[in-house]
Amino acid sequence: MTSLPLDPSLNLGLLENGLTFYVKENQKPLNALEIRLVVRIGSLVEEEHERGLAHFLEHLAFKGTRSFDRGDLIKRLEACGVQYGQHLNASTSQDHTIFKLSVPLGEGDPLERLNLALSVIREFSDGIRVSDEDVETERGVIEEERRLKAGPGRRILELWWAKVFRDGGARLHAERFPIGLSKVVLNCTPETIRGFYAKWYRPDLTGVMVVGDLAKLGGAESVVDAVRSAFSSNSSSSSSCPTSSSPSSFLAENLENKLENKLENERPGRLLLPHCPLPSHRDGDVFVWAADPELAHVSVTLEFFEPLRIEPTAQEIRRDVARRLLTTLMDQRVMTLARSGEPPSVVADKAAGDETAVTGSVAWPRPFLSAGVSCRPIIELLRCTGVSCRVGVLESDLWAGIAGLLTACKRVAAHGFTANEFRLAQTKWRRAFESQLADKANLSSSSIVDECVTHFLHEGTTPLAGHAAELNLCLQFLDELQLGDVNKFAASTFDVSSMRFKGQIGQQVHEAADDNVFKVLCIQRPVRAGVDVIDEETAVAKSKAILETVHAAAAEPWPTTEPVSSLVTFLPQARAEQPGLAAVKTAPLPACGASEHTLSNGVRVCTKRCPEFRQGQVSFQAFALGGSSELTEAEETAFCLIDDVAEKSGLGDLDGEAYAHLQAQWQARVNTQRHTYHRGLGGSAPTEKLRELLAMLELKLTPGRQPFSPGALAQCVELQVEGLRFRDEQPEFELMERARVMAFSDVPVMRPTRPDLLRAVTVDDLARLYAAAFTRRPEHFTFVFVGDLPEDATLLPLLEEHLGRLGRRGEDEQQESTYGGGDTGGLFSGLGNKGDPVAAAPHGPEVAAGLGPGAWAAAGCSCRACGPISAGSGADGEAGSKAGERPSCAARAKGDALTNATARSALEPAGPWAARKTAFDPPGALLTVFTAGRAELRRGETPEGKASTLLIFRVPCPSTRASGEEEDPRSWDALRHQLRGACLWLEARLLRVLRTEKSLVYNVSAALTWRSLAPQALVNVTWSCEPAAAAEALEVVLREIDAAAPTEDEAGSVRAILAEKHAAEALTSNSHWLFWLLDAYKAWGSLQGTLQSNHRGAPQGSGTLDSATWVDTTAAYNSVELVAGLNQDLDSNSIGRVIKNSLPVKECIALSLLPLAAE
Repeated sequence: MTSLPLDPSLNLGLLENGLTFYVKENQKPLNALEIRLVVRIGSLVEEEHERGLAHFLEHLAFKGTRSFDRGDLIKRLEACGVQYGQHLNASTSQDHTIFKLSVPLGEGDPLERLNLALSVIREFSDGIRVSDEDVETERGVIEEERRLKAGPGRRILELWWAKVFRDGGARLHAERFPIGLSKVVLNCTPETIRGFYAKWYRPDLTGVMVVGDLAKLGGAESVVDAVRSAFSSNSSSSSSCPTSSSPSSFLAENLENKLENKLENERPGRLLLPHCPLPSHRDGDVFVWAADPELAHVSVTLEFFEPLRIEPTAQEIRRDVARRLLTTLMDQRVMTLARSGEPPSVVADKAAGDETAVTGSVAWPRPFLSAGVSCRPIIELLRCTGVSCRVGVLESDLWAGIAGLLTACKRVAAHGFTANEFRLAQTKWRRAFESQLADKANLSSSSIVDECVTHFLHEGTTPLAGHAAELNLCLQFLDELQLGDVNKFAASTFDVSSMRFKGQIGQQVHEAADDNVFKVLCIQRPVRAGVDVIDEETAVAKSKAILETVHAAAAEPWPTTEPVSSLVTFLPQARAEQPGLAAVKTAPLPACGASEHTLSNGVRVCTKRCPEFRQGQVSFQAFALGGSSELTEAEETAFCLIDDVAEKSGLGDLDGEAYAHLQAQWQARVNTQRHTYHRGLGGSAPTEKLRELLAMLELKLTPGRQPFSPGALAQCVELQVEGLRFRDEQPEFELMERARVMAFSDVPVMRPTRPDLLRAVTVDDLARLYAAAFTRRPEHFTFVFVGDLPEDATLLPLLEEHLGRLGRRGEDEQQESTYGGGDTGGLFSGLGNKGDPVAAAPHGPEVAAGLGPGAWAAAGCSCRACGPISAGSGADGEAGSKAGERPSCAARAKGDALTNATARSALEPAGPWAARKTAFDPPGALLTVFTAGRAELRRGETPEGKASTLLIFRVPCPSTRASGEEEDPRSWDALRHQLRGACLWLEARLLRVLRTEKSLVYNVSAALTWRSLAPQALVNVTWSCEPAAAAEALEVVLREIDAAAPTEDEAGSVRAILAEKHAAEALTSNSHWLFWLLDAYKAWGSLQGTLQSNHRGAPQGSGTLDSATWVDTTAAYNSVELVAGLNQDLDSNSIGRVIKNSLPVKECIALSLLPLAAE
């Protein structure tokens, strides 16, 4: 079959020494290069005494090379704006090692940057310094990486590989994990590593990829010359395949020649890559029983394996499109099953006459809580299509889940999919392909370089015809493929009729055409108290019985449904009464290239056209001041359910299933959001579906048009409760709980979700809370739209039509439709009356609900506010505890009084935010208490014995709400940028000390976190290490923070990294612009409300607080002006000063989580 031509803009060549190179021009992002060095060797080539050396060698590359001494390489690249970890990194797999380098070309000589980058990756290929000192210090780092990645996921992965690969005759794949063996890592000699390096890092196994803005470098030919110069073994010319018409089989032939050692004349004795057979299971399919004490939920996966054969032809693209349709169709099918019916246990209770078990509106079993489909290569030549589900912890739930997956696959194999399902999947992929094609100019260099890497690793057998050419073929084949084609594909992929587990009665040897076609049933289940005890023998026997039952049963066809084509079954009437565009006022935001439109009802809409970022796509966000800080704990619990339940319930007159299908057809979504100090909405759609997006948004904000179904609520509650079942037993949960209480005190709305409160929520509660949040005063929302927007002549009538009517009905009419007259039982009548929280039972609702003492029993109290604290004092109010003391159990009840909403339920039937009369009323504050101090938590005992440490520093934010006009409200923006720079410097410094110099950790993170409009931010520093080294690592970190003294070179590196990230990511992203503008409006609205309350009677928007001007200046300050403004102020003094002032080590929280075995 004829191969597809290569992308004509790609320069692909082979040097005389056998090295392959790819060079391509791409200007997204501008002034940047993506470079990869790929070596087609990994852990599979290791001998027994070398297990782990491929990965060890990857680590040593960053320690030092021929031209860069210890630490110099990273410092040199950081000065160019390259951040270690994000822009400079590497990875090792079983069959390859990849070195990644992203290089900015913004400042300085771009050719010098290119030559530096090429020299670095050239030295990775043949100049890694394997010194005795480097080897010794890196042993501990690799062991810390092993410790970091250990856990239940790792244990189950090793078990799975043993069952699937080792038992299938693919021993090397089952045993040769890249991390290797500890005994090898800890005892190997530098000479052994050098020998491995010389043996396998060869030009004939190496590829170099350079993709990016090549114009500044003299074009692609100039870069090709630079690659030849850097990587040729001598100065002679190299052979290069023509790039305009040569098929990729040319490259495959050359790589095949290399694998067959046709270059051995130059280097006799070179080794061939080992032959690694694929697993074969002709004696029966595979059953994997993965029971682990640290798992948190039960999952079932049915996996279908087949050899992966790829060829660079149009037929391969056709097969890929068919596979995409198939996985989408199957995903839709199992998701529909997960949304339908009720849990098996509930149905059984109903059958037994227990009417109290009713949680939904239907009474037939739902086989699983959630489900999905994946399709991926497990290894280079083996593909796995998996159908997975989550089920409850009861034994009956597990058997129902297994039967549900097997039955779903049997129905698809027997009857295929319906015409409506097929049209829906076709529409989804057509929009996806068309959207990508329209946006082809924005294809990132990283995406292109990844395609080149794949092409090289697959020996030139993957299509590489170019993004646009391949997308056009995808669209062509999408139209050509028929339902029968996909159903035939489904019958061969999901056929379970021949499935038999090893040793099953009546089993016959597989008659599959290929030895490497087989199936795997994998069950992952926690072994804990409260979970039905099932041993592996029982699980195998029961699964075999279920399989026989499914084989014997008739496969029912899927019911046929009519396609949904329209959402707008109801919208407010009397469109002719709207005031028209004359009532819309527009103000420019010139610095940001945006506009502010005030609609006839006063709703403010900001728009920014930036089609160059993502063509054919529109996104929006909206907010109204007032959020979770004004809710009770019960209301917050309900609020966290609203978006998921609404999504599954539908919209307007459409039920959840029809609404989900419509969203998939349109590729449009609108969701609600909850935040501490504001409520929000967000969404996106193709530009051609902007009217539909606005119609969805209008319905979301129209009283009575968002339904909440009992079945959807039951499903969401069930899923969350199952997820929380073992949460309190997780050591990491206790660490985060202690951090929450110490950093914020026990504020009710910040408490972790409780199952009893989840189960108490009713659909009436959700409807009332939704009305209070989104439909009572929709005109209080400010909207920001960004993307490929139509011109104002088209856009403004749409905005006025759908958003200009919001909130126009009278207040009495709204109250009647929203809350229902005569309801005096409080917003959450179904949840009961909290009453006076201070007078409530001292141990809070946990004890009353029978939840038991929980993880804090050792502290002598059931409330999570209690626990030993070694030192510290409160701030921002009364201290939570004195040094060394435990708070009394009344602290929780006292915490209930720290929210404005506590006793409101019985007094204000209108619900939360009812007192908010204008859009600018400041949000209610959370009266939090920060209690500095140290604590060690000892929980659990795992084989890995990992210690985790968390440092928390509180940073007060310069007020933008209560300071008045005399204080620059943008001072927080400046401080926030300084803190980002400080975190960047601190992370690099701690990595250098803890990892490079002391080998105590694998990684360290320093990050700034801030809730929008919050009066304080947090800086968190986290790491994990060997328990015996936890105390030493903590003291080192505190000492480094206390003695922080950045050099000017280090400050310059911080500025360069921040500037390059800003230019490459932020300024070219719709989402960044969306939130720059949105955050500016939030800050303006909050400040406006404060000034109005301080100067009552002052006209709205008066003085210097004109919204358009203020927002334009503030958003520009954080976007287009950031590099020239805020970033230039970052020097060594400012970074050192902000660390000293904002990160005082004597006023931080230091928490360490250690296993019990560490005592």
